[in-house]
Parts: sequence; structure tokens; C-alpha cells
Amino acid sequence: MTGTCTHPLHTHTDAAKRMADAATLAWTADEWDSVGKWMAFSLADGTTDHVLYPRKQDAVRHNDEFRHCFMSLHPGGMSACEAEIMLQFHRKAYDAGFRLADPEVKSGGRDLIPRISREDIRNQVTALMKGK
Repeated sequence: MTGTCTHPLHTHTDAAKRMADAATLAWTADEWDSVGKWMAFSLADGTTDHVLYPRKQDAVRHNDEFRHCFMSLHPGGMSACEAEIMLQFHRKAYDAGFRLADPEVKSGGRDLIPRISREDIRNQVTALMKGK
């Protein structure tokens, strides 16, 4: 992904690098078919089962909802900086008692920080196809 890293010292944990690599691998392997699909990442070490789930609820049902964060994939994968920020945020939210995933809710539960909306994805795809 492009952009400037805002993480202090531009260093990232192995967990964030693992998470970013897995999301980028999913994009590389499936490209547009991966957009909007969900992946589960371990809060402990950033590992994943590499399954692309069609819905967040499916990802939550197949993974421990209290030990994973669930990310909707967007075009281009994920940078290590974004992964670091998302891991840190989700860890702090869980430690503070927030429940970020719910297998009983049709949507899989609320997202405190949604990555991008379906409309944002549509706009990105449209811009990419027009060469912007």
C-alpha cells in the first residue's frame, strides 16, 4: 500500500507484519474477489487461518471472538503501519472490556473503527477503473 507511515520510528511488531502480509497475500491471490471479505487475526501474534469469510459473522463463528480482531479487506491489502494501529487499538478495546464481535448478531457485531464502507469500496473501484 502507498502512503506515509505515521507509526513512531517506522518500526512494527512481528504481529503487525504477519497481519499485513496475510491481508496483502489475500489481495495478491484473489484481487477484487477478496474485497469486502473478512479475515480473522490473532490479537496475540497477528496470525490468521488465511480463510476469506464472506461475512464478519462467519469469521466470528469460526474463531475465538475474544482473541481475534476481524478485518474487512479492501483493495491493495494492508500496510504494516495500518496493521500495527489496528492491532493496538483492538487490544486496548478488549482490555477495556469492549466486545467487538458477536456471533449471534447477523452482522457479526459492531466495528469501533470500520476500515471502509461498501460505498468507499465502490468509489475506489470506480476511480481505479477510470485510471484516477
